[in-house]
This record gives sequence, structure tokens and C-alpha cells, in this order.
Amino acid sequence: MKQRYRSLIDKEIPFAPQTKEYLGHYQRALTTVLERMDAGERQKLEELAQQWTKEGAPPEVQFK
Repeated sequence: MKQRYRSLIDKEIPFAPQTKEYLGHYQRALTTVLERMDAGERQKLEELAQQWTKEGAPPEVQFK
């Protein structure tokens, strides 16, 4: 799931991830991707965020 959203965000940014320009455009790209999601998808992500807040992210996510 993480990689799916990461690739959608990356498609919105015309710069390479290692560049300063990429970081400058990240929030706008994230907002665009979130606005395109349907309510069900956003709800799933909200629930996942709440779970990770309580329990912490899985180790495979923390190391990336």
C-alpha cells in the first residue's frame, strides 16, 4: 500500500526524490493525491494512521 501511494505522489512531482525541489513540491503533491481518493480510501488511511499512532509503524516501514 505504501508503495502505491508513494508512486502516485512521485508522479505529481516533476523532480527527482533526492533533490531540494522535490521536497518543496511534496506537500502539494500529497494534497492532490488525497483529494483524488474516494472517501473509503481516505477512511482506511485515517484508520491506519490512528493505529500507527497507538502501536507504532511496522518495522519494515520504520526502516525506510
